[in-house]
Amino acid sequence: DPCGIPTLTATSATPLIRKDGKTKLIQTGNVFIYQDGKHKVIITPNSYIEKDGKKKLLITPGMRIEKDGKFKVIIPCNGATTTPPIGSDTVPPVISAIQSTATHQSATVTWITNESATGKVYYGTTTPLNLGSANTVSHSSLQTGHSLFLSGLTASTTHYFVVESKDHKGNTATSSQQSFTTGATPDTTAPTITAVSVSNVGTSTATITWTTNENANSKVYYSTVTPLNTGTASTKTDSAFVTSHSLTLTGLTPGVAHYFKVESKDAANNTTLSSETSFTTSVLPDTAPPVISAVVATPASTTAQVTWTTNESATSKVYYGTATPLVLGSASTVSAGGFVTSHSLPITGLTASTTYFMVVESKDAANNTATSSESSFTTGN
Repeated sequence: DPCGIPTLTATSATPLIRKDGKTKLIQTGNVFIYQDGKHKVIITPNSYIEKDGKKKLLITPGMRIEKDGKFKVIIPCNGATTTPPIGSDTVPPVISAIQSTATHQSATVTWITNESATGKVYYGTTTPLNLGSANTVSHSSLQTGHSLFLSGLTASTTHYFVVESKDHKGNTATSSQQSFTTGATPDTTAPTITAVSVSNVGTSTATITWTTNENANSKVYYSTVTPLNTGTASTKTDSAFVTSHSLTLTGLTPGVAHYFKVESKDAANNTTLSSETSFTTSVLPDTAPPVISAVVATPASTTAQVTWTTNESATSKVYYGTATPLVLGSASTVSAGGFVTSHSLPITGLTASTTYFMVVESKDAANNTATSSESSFTTGN
């Protein structure tokens, strides 16, 4: 009986000497010595000793022993009612500042408690959450700041959770139900590029078109050097997200091969670059007539051979007559349709000893026409 009073018997009516360390104690009737570790304690009637770890406690009537952790404490007895130990903790932790951050397949749940405690998260995708069957993640260390990582979650889904903390006395606190929603599964697939083509090729422009299987932006790398270096090539871009792509290149060099690659990037920055393709721009239209030089007539009595040169391939024609200035519309002519740079035409049926006036003409493939100045020759006898 923790509140019972032991019966103590006096050892002697005669004072005795008892050794207590280096001190001697006088013992009289109804008083005796009790060993306590290295020391002796004077005990009176209706008192007794209780061991507390390595110590002994002196108990008097109306008091009892209660264990609190590793120690025993003397507390009053209240009849038949047992009172809790002095300093006993029966209050659960206070949970606050619950937060959650989620990705597409994981989440971190954090909270704080007003005293050191363990941490546990119950979670699932059904509501109300059944703590008995819910998934859990926990830590057993006693702390006030709590953070637990939830993995293997389902993307684009609302997850429900409850946090729990338990102090060193086993007092447990449980939060109300909370929730978070995981993000969508990230897009890691690049667009597929098809149907790359070139149209409307001019002397300095060209239109590049292609399609993608998802909305993506547009970019063309181009150069007159092959293999194409995308790091130094010229570029044309359009940031709009489309599946039908069209970009017109300008400022190109006429009559030259151009090499290009197309690129498309989707909203998740997944990028596809096509293989290299080429086209050749049109040459500039020829608007310059040939240049005529070295016109020579070599006459005989009734014939003459007329020669000249041009700086590009062109046809040959000689206008001739005996009147000056020569009227080309009514003059006699001799011609050749071949495109040459060295021209030679014979004139026959001339009158001997007669002065003739002539003009030579050459026309290139673009129908640019050059006409010489008028010159003359005289046939022989």
